[in-house]
Amino acid sequence: MPMETDQQNDLRERAREVRWAYAQAVAQGLRQREAAHQAGVSEGEAVAMHTPAAWPDRHPDEAGIHAIPLIPHWLELLQALQACGPLMALTRNDSVVHEKTGVYRDVSGDGPVGLALGPDIDLRLFWRHWCAGFAVCDAPDRPPRSLQFYDATGYAVQIRMRWRGCLSSNSFQIPTPRRQLSFHARRRAQWSHWICQQSNHS
Repeated sequence: MPMETDQQNDLRERAREVRWAYAQAVAQGLRQREAAHQAGVSEGEAVAMHTPAAWPDRHPDEAGIHAIPLIPHWLELLQALQACGPLMALTRNDSVVHEKTGVYRDVSGDGPVGLALGPDIDLRLFWRHWCAGFAVCDAPDRPPRSLQFYDATGYAVQIRMRWRGCLSSNSFQIPTPRRQLSFHARRRAQWSHWICQQSNHS
């Protein structure tokens, strides 16, 4: 096995520090977004630090979220969600949380823009902002509880919370990444460059 680079070692050490701070914040009752900020990183960066690439020596029983990077075929993935039935679409900023439950019907795309045209879920989706996506679960042997999508700064552009059992349905298969998603976490500009570079070559 080739020796790990200094950059990989730095990355994993940084990831360990952030995961510890993030876990402490979650234990205090903070939600994911606020816990990430208290740990000094963006929400997307905190999630990415729970991927196999950032935590290769993780024991299956270790506490914390498990994040699986998704191949950035966003249109195909969202089209598959229709078979899941009602889902909660959640977006938020510093002041407002918006939740809407419905079926992702008639999802289509035209170049850089996607559409979802259901009676409850009616969205315009701008793919250029979608830099990375993750399936997030509480244990490696459990179905994902959400699909989470982030822009180049680690800001959530969309979080889809699963409705009971829908993501474990045989009608929806989460794509398997062709290679592990990695990242450099020292500052947001580097997070942006590395995540987008990996996504564009998936």
